[in-house]
Amino acid sequence: MGRREVISLQDPKARNLSLTIEYDGGAFLGWQLQPGQHTVQGALEEALAVVCRHPVVLRVAGRTDAGVHAWAQRAHFYSTAELTCQRLLRGVNALAGPGVKLVAVDEMPLKWDARRDAIGKVYVYRILARPEPSALLSGRTWHVPWPLDLRAMQAEIATLPAQCDWSAYCASDGSDPNTVKDLRSATLIQEPHDVVALRFEGSGFLKQMIRILAGTLVEVGLHKRGNGSMVVARESGQREAAGRTAPPEGLYLEKVLYN
Repeated sequence: MGRREVISLQDPKARNLSLTIEYDGGAFLGWQLQPGQHTVQGALEEALAVVCRHPVVLRVAGRTDAGVHAWAQRAHFYSTAELTCQRLLRGVNALAGPGVKLVAVDEMPLKWDARRDAIGKVYVYRILARPEPSALLSGRTWHVPWPLDLRAMQAEIATLPAQCDWSAYCASDGSDPNTVKDLRSATLIQEPHDVVALRFEGSGFLKQMIRILAGTLVEVGLHKRGNGSMVVARESGQREAAGRTAPPEGLYLEKVLYN
């Protein structure tokens, strides 16, 4: 059950404000509000309540787990505050504390919903593929110190896009009743400083789906799995057929897609 809305949409002063949010997941115990815990939602709602001078209930495009980062998470809330979007942005960024910032605040129609109106998401999982750790990328990549066969990983990731049941790549405690998702694209990109980026775009993702895909792809790169094994695992529908769950610090929500 969601918390009760504090603003009546029948109020002539009611506004629907969209937030584009950037955060370092290592600073928080995930997105979702948890009593007594430092979460992204909690930090933002506290700052917004001070700036808007009324309690705020944020609705998000999709919750992220502890340690997962975001370049452009999307959320929205209703308000009667007579503030410009720019003043609201500056006020929240001054109050929310380190690790989270608003990138943009936009006025939206009252019926717009950050979650329901989203048509897809883009996630990127980043791997530091070199023997030595990094002082600058620690906490923002998964350090894999063993040699990876990037050609094998490239060939394997290309087989993955499909609209199908992804139960094999879902955490055992996943609660989404619809395990059929459309993975529209999956690519491997070599970035500077020995970083390998795995980019996934889809209609939606199951709990820890990207992290399990990344962990299984690394097993392909380590020759612990053969080419074609990831589709075989998917078709089995069994979580144990897929590989390990990669750690959260390599995962980034890059973008939420809207029409």
